[in-house]
Order: sequence, then C-alpha cells, then structure tokens
Amino acid sequence: MKREKFEISSNGKMIRGILDIPNVPHPVPGMILCHGTTNDKFTCPLIECASRFFVARGSAVLRFDFFGSGESDGIFRDKTISEMIRNLNDAINYFRSRSEIDKQKIGLWGRSVGGTVVAACSNPDKIETNILVSPPVLLYKTFFPFFERFGKKEMTPIGLSSQAQDAATGKVKGELELPKRFFEELESLDRQIAINLARMRSVLIVQGDNDKKVSVENARYAYSLVQEPKRLIIVKGADHAYSGKENEVMNLIKDWIESLGHHRTISA
Repeated sequence: MKREKFEISSNGKMIRGILDIPNVPHPVPGMILCHGTTNDKFTCPLIECASRFFVARGSAVLRFDFFGSGESDGIFRDKTISEMIRNLNDAINYFRSRSEIDKQKIGLWGRSVGGTVVAACSNPDKIETNILVSPPVLLYKTFFPFFERFGKKEMTPIGLSSQAQDAATGKVKGELELPKRFFEELESLDRQIAINLARMRSVLIVQGDNDKKVSVENARYAYSLVQEPKRLIIVKGADHAYSGKENEVMNLIKDWIESLGHHRTISA
C-alpha cells in the first residue's frame, strides 16, 4: 500500500488528509471516509478499521480533517456543518481528479455528523454507494434544544474545558464550544438533507439502539427517503461509538459491499 499526504484549498482554507492506494493495477475503486464533529481522521470511532477494510478489498481510501479539526485549518469553535459540506465536496473533486481512481466506483462513508455531511452532498451521478453510520439527519431536532438550553449565546459549550476529551471520540482544537451560526443554519440544512436523501441510492444505514447522542428516529427517517438498493441495520446494544461492536459493524459493511459486488478482495 502506498500512503501519501495531501492538502487542498476549500473555501479559502487548507484541508489536509491522507490517501492510501493499494498496490494493484489502476484505476481502482475509492472510498472517502468522513469523521464526526469532535474527532478527526484518526480518532473517529470505526474509521481506522474501515480504512483497513476498504484497502484490503482493493479500494483507495481518502480521509481528511474537516475545517477546525486535526491538521486542517481552523479551530473547533468556528466549525459549521455547511463548512464541512464544502470540505467534502472539494475532497470528492480532488479524489475524482486522481488518475489512480475509477471515477465510476467512488463511495462515501460517514460516521455521526460525517454521515450528515454525506447525506447533504452525495451526488448519485458521482457517488456509487453510501454508508451512513449513526447519522443525525434531523439536525434541528437533534441539536437545537441543546442551543436553547444554554441560552442561545454566541458560543455554546459542549464540553467541560479546553481540549476536553469525549470518551467516544477524541481531542478537538481549542475550546469545546460551537458558534451561534452552527445552530442557526440547522433548519435550512434539514431541508437540504431531505431533498438530497430522496435522490440518493445504494445506501447502507447503521444505527445503534443504545445511542444516547443520535436517536434511532434519524436512521429510520433517512431510510424512508433514500432509493433502492438500501438497507437499514439497527445494532442491538450499540452506543454512539460502537464500543465493543466494531467487528460486528465491519461484518455488516462487508455483507453490504459484497451484495453490491463492486469491490474485489486483494492482499494489501
């Protein structure tokens, strides 16, 4: 496997990530992995095992830090979902520009808000399949009550202190708080997501029934909108990070990929 770092400009800021390419004849299928809000391309639960899984099956894997996360520009308190959507769109365009990648066989994988971002911008003309893991697609219902509880201030704390570490995710850059505009855009994003979900096809949705952060209602709603082929799997006993359920989730993803018949297993 060949690994290289990359950086691209997105909305005037630098987004940085890594690209893993299997040692097989090109072009190859590709997967873009999207992390959640309070983690990055390395600390997001499931992202490392997902990366190994897809590379072993002959796919190039691109993962990057959204604005305000990891090695990319910005700090956490300036993060918005609309900015993350722009980041993913630019990452897709970069991925498609690479000669090693089969442009007809690109997939998206997103966990938590990474899944929200996939749901908001996946284009069926460019993306072959989508894997959404615990995606909060009912954004206003999921996040706005939290904003109201803290008085709709310019900054809403979502942790205990600077560089706080959530047990399910990882470290963030700067103060663990989100700006007012993060919450003010949620209603319009809900409409955008609903429209885009209705045109998406080839979608696997995975959701834990013990998730205290994102309700099962989100997964059922997304499933009701997307087109066939589609599959919804509720993982019994799984929390938001799928602690202790990692192998089970990867086996579910394996079954989904094999049902599509698009990826080949190789010796990475």
